Amino acid sequence: MKRVKQGIFREEINRKKALEKRRKEAVQRNSGQVSKVSSLEIISRRKIMGGKKRGRRPTSVVVNTERYTVGTIPPPLTDLGTYIHPTPGWFNSDKEVTVSVIVPLFRSAEKIGEQIRSWDINDYGISTEIIYVSDACPQASQNQILQEWAKRRHELKGPVGKIVVNRVNGGYARACNIGAEHASGKYLIFLNADTVMTPNWIAPIIKRFETDKKIGIVGNMHLKVVGGILTIDSAGSEWIWTKGTFEHIGRHSFNRHVLQNPIPLKSAPEQITQAGEREMVTGACFGIRRDVFKEVNGFELAIRIGYWEDSDICLRIRDKGYKIYYEPDSRIYHSGAHSGAAGHPYMIYNKWFFYNRWVYNGRIDKFVNSPRHKPPTINSIYIRRTSAHGDTMVAASVTAALKKRHPSAKITFETACYGAVHQNPYIDRIIPVTYEHTPLAIAELKKRYELVYDLNYAYENYPNRHILESFAVAASVKLKDCKLHIHTESHNFRLPRNYVVMFPGRTAWVGRNWEEHKFNEIAERIKSTGFPVVSVGIHQDNFLRSASVDLRGRTSIYQLAEIIKNSRAYVGIDSFPMWMAQAFNKPGVVFFGSINPNYRLILDNMKAVKLDLPCIACHHCKPLPCIGTSHCEVGGVPCEKNMTVDIFWKEVEKMLNGS
Repeated sequence: MKRVKQGIFREEINRKKALEKRRKEAVQRNSGQVSKVSSLEIISRRKIMGGKKRGRRPTSVVVNTERYTVGTIPPPLTDLGTYIHPTPGWFNSDKEVTVSVIVPLFRSAEKIGEQIRSWDINDYGISTEIIYVSDACPQASQNQILQEWAKRRHELKGPVGKIVVNRVNGGYARACNIGAEHASGKYLIFLNADTVMTPNWIAPIIKRFETDKKIGIVGNMHLKVVGGILTIDSAGSEWIWTKGTFEHIGRHSFNRHVLQNPIPLKSAPEQITQAGEREMVTGACFGIRRDVFKEVNGFELAIRIGYWEDSDICLRIRDKGYKIYYEPDSRIYHSGAHSGAAGHPYMIYNKWFFYNRWVYNGRIDKFVNSPRHKPPTINSIYIRRTSAHGDTMVAASVTAALKKRHPSAKITFETACYGAVHQNPYIDRIIPVTYEHTPLAIAELKKRYELVYDLNYAYENYPNRHILESFAVAASVKLKDCKLHIHTESHNFRLPRNYVVMFPGRTAWVGRNWEEHKFNEIAERIKSTGFPVVSVGIHQDNFLRSASVDLRGRTSIYQLAEIIKNSRAYVGIDSFPMWMAQAFNKPGVVFFGSINPNYRLILDNMKAVKLDLPCIACHHCKPLPCIGTSHCEVGGVPCEKNMTVDIFWKEVEKMLNGS
């Protein structure tokens, strides 16, 4: 085994040297920006619930015989320095409302004034707040907002809302998600700043929601004056294969025929003047149920500054079984393109990301009425999850679902955690960490593989979603089709019968460890009930002096898996051995502090022990991406220190008694 690993790491070093040479050459040609692209068989009944950078030329690649470009890749997510802008009492709203209108702002100072001046003050019996999100807006739009509303202060019947400011620009999708976090409404309406409102435009959207609980999104009629004529700018959207995109009905297409000119409102046909289902509606203005928005975890954060984020969320919501509806009784005017996003270099990457998720693999076909001429056939898939053995093992569960969808595909998996995916029956090739995700490297991958899924940051960017669901969403597969797998090997250790595996561990995370002497007392109590204790881990992990057998540092990954497979139960912390236990459907008791067990456990017989503290599961409240928890926000790490042996033992005793 050592010789195999040494060979792998030598190969990795050679590959990295070659890559570095190619990267330096690429830097001279381009700009060399380093970037991140952004079940397990469910064996339980639990339901898992900026600115431009000039001088860069996108690299062309050929995928499925069509010429395509990957383009400039967004950098990893960072903390945007978000804060609530101070506002006077007459403006600030702190009460719960029915509707929260979220308006992201970038280069919007001029346009937002027009919108505010057109805003209908009458709420028509629907309590409303406006959440403005200044996404590092260079003109300080927050000042313009206060000035314009101050002019209408005498008309107001209540507070306006809030102004949220990002010190760093994160793009449309992230600005909308941040706005939703600060909203209180049962319904959310996302609205572009470059829109002008008509009287009573909100009520028809809410009324449409109330007619059918399966309606997830409601879009409205968008109007624009063209050549002195009032025309349809959008009446929902439909997919046109010859265009390779969703086109606005009434402006660019009608009944799947491309239009040369937009349709005048006064001569619009019934399909435009009557409400109905749509394949997609534009994000310039649409309403969404708050619970549905939360269910799909909002807008996709990998799609940054540009288009396609609205297309993606519409399809994800329809994939959940909800409808997309068009309501023409709600009307707005939309000028469009005020922020300059249409020319942003990320647009090319956004399209590639959307195609990789929906088009190349055929997922879009069931959601659009127009059939494609030739169904896709996928023969090669590339997956990347570079670090953390437990996370890599879970990430590899998507390969079973991908094989089910694409039986003829060969799957290549890139990782530094070879042991977590070795002998996985759904993986055809494992390679060490080789590629940096520069535009050149991604383009190189797309030349060789028809689908590329980077699972790095897949759940770190979505800390309030189950880790399995995050990987499934990132790989565009169904959660129920994923399967956990870990290879096992026999060993020569003489172990007692009916033993309990304990992994007290020792991680760098705050709130993920428990004190050594307390785990020792748990081991003593387990032994007193007649069950031997086998301690596992590495030499640096906590020492269980009470263990019947100490195997720390003495097993390979595959031998450890075999030991856990044959055990009575698992007791310890949230780590790689816990995932092995879940793969083998073993009962267990796990300590949780800074991590929410609802986002980690998949089995009903794997029990979490945590305290009821205001700060519990603090990891999921940190700025994105949530990579680790290095310090305690309240001091003293109470989730670890205040957990008593008696509290933990209560769950262990229940498990051992089979109750």
